[in-house]
Amino acid sequence: MNHTVAVMRKHWLPLLGLNAALVGATVFAATVLVGRTFTPTWTAEAKLNIPSSGGNLSADLGPLGNLNDSGLSFSKEVNPLQIQAAIIGSDKVIERVLEEDSERYLYPKERLNAYKNLFEVEPQPQSTTLTVTAQGSQPELALERANNIIDSYQQRLQELRQQDASTRENTKELETARQDLIEAQTQLAQFRQSTGIVDSDVQAQELINSLSELKTRRSLVKAQADASQTKARVTSSNLGISSQTAVDSLRLAGNTEYQQVRESLSQLEVELSNARGQFKEGSPQIKALLQRRAELRQQLQQTINTAVPNAGRGNIDYTLGTNGSDNRLNMIAELLAAETAAKQLQQESTEINSQIANRTQELNNISQNKARLAELQRKYEIAEGVYKGIIAQTNRAKIDNFNSYPNVQLIDGPALDPEPTDPNYKLIALGGLLASAFGSLGLLMFLESRDPLLSLKDLQLVKYPVLVSISQHQTNLLENIEYSWTLDSVAELEFQKLASAFSFLNLENRRVAISSAAPGEGKTTVTIGLALALVKLGFKVLVVDGDIHRATLSERLQISQQKAIESEDGQSNLATSSLATIVPGLDALAAPAIARDSICKYFVQGDFERQVDALQKTGNYDYVLVDSAPVNAASEMATISSVIRNFLFVVQPGRSGRYSVMSSLEQLRQYNAQIAGLVVNGIESRPTNYYYYGIKQPLLEAQT
Repeated sequence: MNHTVAVMRKHWLPLLGLNAALVGATVFAATVLVGRTFTPTWTAEAKLNIPSSGGNLSADLGPLGNLNDSGLSFSKEVNPLQIQAAIIGSDKVIERVLEEDSERYLYPKERLNAYKNLFEVEPQPQSTTLTVTAQGSQPELALERANNIIDSYQQRLQELRQQDASTRENTKELETARQDLIEAQTQLAQFRQSTGIVDSDVQAQELINSLSELKTRRSLVKAQADASQTKARVTSSNLGISSQTAVDSLRLAGNTEYQQVRESLSQLEVELSNARGQFKEGSPQIKALLQRRAELRQQLQQTINTAVPNAGRGNIDYTLGTNGSDNRLNMIAELLAAETAAKQLQQESTEINSQIANRTQELNNISQNKARLAELQRKYEIAEGVYKGIIAQTNRAKIDNFNSYPNVQLIDGPALDPEPTDPNYKLIALGGLLASAFGSLGLLMFLESRDPLLSLKDLQLVKYPVLVSISQHQTNLLENIEYSWTLDSVAELEFQKLASAFSFLNLENRRVAISSAAPGEGKTTVTIGLALALVKLGFKVLVVDGDIHRATLSERLQISQQKAIESEDGQSNLATSSLATIVPGLDALAAPAIARDSICKYFVQGDFERQVDALQKTGNYDYVLVDSAPVNAASEMATISSVIRNFLFVVQPGRSGRYSVMSSLEQLRQYNAQIAGLVVNGIESRPTNYYYYGIKQPLLEAQT
């Protein structure tokens, strides 16, 4: 809301011009144009009655309603008054009226619809009467048109009665309706047979229930499969072998030849051990046993390679089948059983997924064909209703052709309204208001798209830190301190924050220029507030009015401008008497009173730099604050940036232009200026409890 008000305040002059023009145009349209173009219109009105008819015929037309000849049947589908109203407004009736109209030259055939708008037929609710109104530019013309349309309507009814009577012997329409009904019935039956859809809602619900059961079963099977796989992994980890290795181990344990060779090798090892106790190592007995052991080992390896071809690839347990290995055999059996169960459950889950996919496809087919089935069903019902209606219409015509087109009774009129219609001034005023609202919105969007206002979110795109944000209320307080030169306790808090952050900056020559993109964004106010806050911290400060064009700082501090005296070498010497002490520790140097065409010369020739250097040396100032001109409003910023390398840049969201701020920052960067930080001025005040999160959060994000 605040942003909208700021945009309106920024573009108030174009808005005022647009709305003034729209108000003038509305007043002109309501007075001059209406008086010139509006023609008074008279209205004649007549009331007709549609009498009830007798008979005993009735027919059910399906979706088209019910047809009863025991009186008029009023329903949403079939309303005799609507039929009569359609007859009155038909082209044939209106054309006959137009042929006898005295102003027929104004309405050629291509403008028949415009001529129809002069007539209105309105059925009265809960009755059998019709109200017919006719308009005319003269009272006599309105009455003439009302009489003519009633006469033409009566003639048209007589023609329709005659055509209705001719249908008694005309069976072509009935045959066409019968063929349409047969065709619709055949199409519906073929579609149901090809798609297998009889009742789409019931079949869809059955498929949905089946899908729900299958998904539940799949979840259970998947959980069981995961449990079996987990059990297999745990057993495999405990055994230290994989399932394939376990199978190979079992296969080896069940090989009789392997067990026999292994048993023989064990016995030979015992014999060799006993022989080594009786004979020397090189004795024939020992050599024979060693030879026999080598042969058994080779035979054992051949048996392993034959029984388990891939024995060398895994950690096969060669001890299975011996005493003490029954427990490992049981564990291997559990491992294989768990893996087999997991595979079976996974296969079952795959089959369930296939069933789910099939059920889903069937459900999608039902959804896709449901509209077509409904369309064919509706077509069949309509064809059946039309067929029944034609039969009923034929029978009704045989009984009494006046049932469809009764003799209409004129109840009242035509009567003329003595007062002509007046222009609708409320509609003109509403049009003016809508034009003002949408025109103002469009103008604001157009102007804002060309030069949008700076927002807090835009500061997140800037790489420079935000030192402090100052509320609008605190800025207003600061603008009224020239009488006491002390900060209000509320304003002092934010400027003390700024001064604290400022004191930690590494500034070249302890000088800083405070600038902004355009005038009126609060740079002078920030300069004064920062200077007073630095003095409060114990620093000695010199403020210099560097905005020679406007000299706002000199005016705010109520010090007279310096008068420049040009020396023989062409340099400008300024009197030091213009240096004023505002408060102890704070001195101010007013802007020199020089001509506008000499301002740039003043900076280029170095007069400004020499004066600041001299005052800073003699005054022993801790900081020199220069209230410089706005970047986009002065041509000497390049020279100032060469003297004052450090800049504080002041922005005011809701007042500063986005492009102007970005252009100014880019311009300072090109001047090789060091932008120490940003000061956000004029923030809307919020309650204390919500200020930090409501307003400062975007600023902290921008600073980050």
